[in-house]
Amino acid sequence: MSSNNTETSVQLNDKKRKRQYNEEEEPQRKRLMNYSQRELDSRSGKRASERSILDRQKFEREFNPASIGMSVAETLIYEANPHIRQVFANERPFLRHKGKFTVQDRLLTEKSGRTPYTRRVGEAKTVDHWYA
Repeated sequence: MSSNNTETSVQLNDKKRKRQYNEEEEPQRKRLMNYSQRELDSRSGKRASERSILDRQKFEREFNPASIGMSVAETLIYEANPHIRQVFANERPFLRHKGKFTVQDRLLTEKSGRTPYTRRVGEAKTVDHWYA
């Protein structure tokens, strides 16, 4: 049995740490974004931010929201919130906040939930990251 482990070096808090990645441990998800050789070649040499823009444009051009059978309410949320379309497209659970949002809801604390890191190869990514 061959091992699909790869070791990646990442920069965390000014310290170089090693992170082990094992493809066999990844949950098998539907591959939403498929690229032709021409598309892969056109991405070569571009920065990650440029590739992200190309990915979002490809998603908007090719993804058919009707293909995932959303309810009317989900479709309205999908259309009104482009930044969370990946939740629906990748068939992840949509969790809706109950109650009013406050300033504290925008801050991460020790009590904030965490999601373990998983690679999202082939999944739609519609979130833009903005840094102050």
